[in-house]
Amino acid sequence: MAVPKVAAIHDLSGLGKCSLTAAVPVLSAMGVQACPLPTAVLSNQTGFPSYACVDLSRHLDAFTREWEKRGVRFDGVYTGFLCGARQVRMVERFLDRFYLSGTLLLVDPVLGDNGKLYPVFGRTMCDSLKSLVARADVITPNLTEA
Repeated sequence: MAVPKVAAIHDLSGLGKCSLTAAVPVLSAMGVQACPLPTAVLSNQTGFPSYACVDLSRHLDAFTREWEKRGVRFDGVYTGFLCGARQVRMVERFLDRFYLSGTLLLVDPVLGDNGKLYPVFGRTMCDSLKSLVARADVITPNLTEA
C-alpha cells in the first residue's frame, strides 16, 4: 500500500509550537508523507508581541506547477496560516488542481487568539477565508476564529 501524501500549506515559524514545525512531525508519526508548501517564514508565531515575516506568495504558483508536472496526487490537503487574501486565492487555485475525489481538505482558519484577530489580518482576510472554509471537509478553528 502506498504511503498517503498530504500537502501541508502553512507557514514555518522559528519559535512557537505551531505551523509546519509541528505539522510535519505529527503527520510523519501518523505514517503520512507531509509535502510542505510554505506560505511564509516567520521568526516566531504571530502570537508574540512582534515578529519578522517573509511572505512566499511569489513562489507558491511555481511550486504548484512543479508538483503538477510530476503528476503528484494528494490524499489530503491541510491549510493553516496564509498571509492574506491573495494567498487564499492561490490556495483555491491549488485546490482546483489537486483536490480530487477522495481527497480530504482540512482548513485551519488561522486568524487570531484570545478574542482578537492577529494584527496582520483585517476584515478582508476574514471574508476571503469564508470561501476556503466553505470548501473544507474538516475545519479546526479556535474559539476566536469560530
